[in-house]
Amino acid sequence: MVSKTIPSPRSHPVASQPMATRKQGQTDNPDGLSACPQTRIGTKKWHKAASESKYRMQAAPWYRADRDRWYATIDGVQVNLKVAGKTSRRAALTALAALAEAIPIPKTIVKASQVESLVNDYLTDIETRVQAETLRVSRWHLTRFVQSFGKRLACTLTPGEVECHYNRPNWGATIQANGIGVVVTMLRWSVRRRLIDRNPIEGVRKPQTTSRGGEVIITSADHQRLLAGASDAFKPFLELLWHTGARPGEIASLSATMINFDSRTVTLSKHKTANHGKPRIIYLTASAIDILRTLSEKRPTGSLFVDVNGGPLVPRSVSNRMSRLRRRVGLTHAIAYGYRHTFATDALAGGMADAKVAALLGHASTAMIHRHYSHLTEQSRTMQEAVNNVRG
Repeated sequence: MVSKTIPSPRSHPVASQPMATRKQGQTDNPDGLSACPQTRIGTKKWHKAASESKYRMQAAPWYRADRDRWYATIDGVQVNLKVAGKTSRRAALTALAALAEAIPIPKTIVKASQVESLVNDYLTDIETRVQAETLRVSRWHLTRFVQSFGKRLACTLTPGEVECHYNRPNWGATIQANGIGVVVTMLRWSVRRRLIDRNPIEGVRKPQTTSRGGEVIITSADHQRLLAGASDAFKPFLELLWHTGARPGEIASLSATMINFDSRTVTLSKHKTANHGKPRIIYLTASAIDILRTLSEKRPTGSLFVDVNGGPLVPRSVSNRMSRLRRRVGLTHAIAYGYRHTFATDALAGGMADAKVAALLGHASTAMIHRHYSHLTEQSRTMQEAVNNVRG
């Protein structure tokens, strides 16, 4: 009788009500069972119904005091679960699970909203739109996510279980936060494409990460040691990192056609913040211009930096070269990105305005500067001056 009031499965909403705010340390399923989204008290039967893709209704039943009955909302229609008593919530959940199992959902719809299907569609879509390194990281995280949740219907995912999935002792906070970020991005993409109605893990919490900037600073003496141990082909790469503060991937992608020797700039159309609609401009010192002029004369077409096979130098190759180099010269903290942190630190310590440093580094705003170098920013200097005026 109830099924007659239910439109086609394609029109069923997915958990339209917002999740109740969780208290610090509170889990999504205090009973220790896997519960459907927004459900505080889970049952094995409910989880079975959800995992079999029968979930197409408001997640939690609700009690109507004037009729002493528990109800569920299906497509905006109040359905009587025929369970009496305000304390009979678990019985109402069982009735709701039975109702969920009775709702037929075509296999094509179920397959389309499974996590594995969404991931495959997402990776196919971004394959030609993002940088190679971004694609590699996204594929690495999502492949492991599919191993755990691939056959699940996306709407049955909960923030708590995604947090647990990434809470692994052999994964640092940065890897965990990046992984959760990749999953959230994939689900938001699915919402925009109308493959799912909403992001089921909205509000998922990422672990706190700390900046490694202070740990990987490369001093002038360190730079000279690295140059002394580097191959002739890799020395210009390190010099450009030192003089520009550019991302290693940006330097690796350079070609002669990108360089304007008159304005002493490099313009990148493909870069990390390209989604903001602005090209990335790298400003060059006189020393950097000399290096690029020499490289451009040697390689007027194609990439200025190549690997041992003559192909473009990719971030993984840069990382491997730096790894071998730092072991060779005994600088265990030296990484390619350390040059960028050093450039930012030197600029801010020298009193350069936050906005100028952000522009030189290619950031869309000063947010990253404040996040990683708050002890060196204009605000920090202003506060230091203020305390000196009081107690100096």
